[in-house]
Amino acid sequence: LIIIHPRIGCASGGTSSGWERTQTQDGEVYMSKATLQVSPQFPGELVGGSVHELGHGLGIKHSNDLECGNDIIHDTCQSIVYGDPYDPMGASSSIVMGYFNVYHQEKLRWLDESHIRNTRANGLYNIEPIGTPVPGIKGIKVPRQEGLHYYVEYRRAQGRDNHNIVRGAGTQVY
Repeated sequence: LIIIHPRIGCASGGTSSGWERTQTQDGEVYMSKATLQVSPQFPGELVGGSVHELGHGLGIKHSNDLECGNDIIHDTCQSIVYGDPYDPMGASSSIVMGYFNVYHQEKLRWLDESHIRNTRANGLYNIEPIGTPVPGIKGIKVPRQEGLHYYVEYRRAQGRDNHNIVRGAGTQVY
């Protein structure tokens, strides 16, 4: 259930309760409830914000950016909340309308082991773009340490990713 109301003040925003027990006239049901504030001047917020809050309702968290400056990934990198500009869980504006990243699609069970290659081996791997209906590997999952992984995905400027993607691969760290 998404409850939408006009934005009050400057900031748009939303909240999601996740799954909870709710009493209805037909009995008890489990549902996710979200509220969303949108501005009439920016109707794209409605779609982007709805996708973002639905993601929370499905149990996925924000997509952040890991900022390491000019260095490789290290212990002092900063996690920038909402920093992933390609994933709806990285922001909820009308600009970020892309597909959920490979990590989130795996968590949602939209992708399984037939779509994600788990490997530690060096090699050349073919990755199909996210959001395309063709079968094949959509991401590579490389173990890092203690349950953490690197995810490599490929996005192409098409479909929901048409707005801000320059053809190429991206890496997520989870």
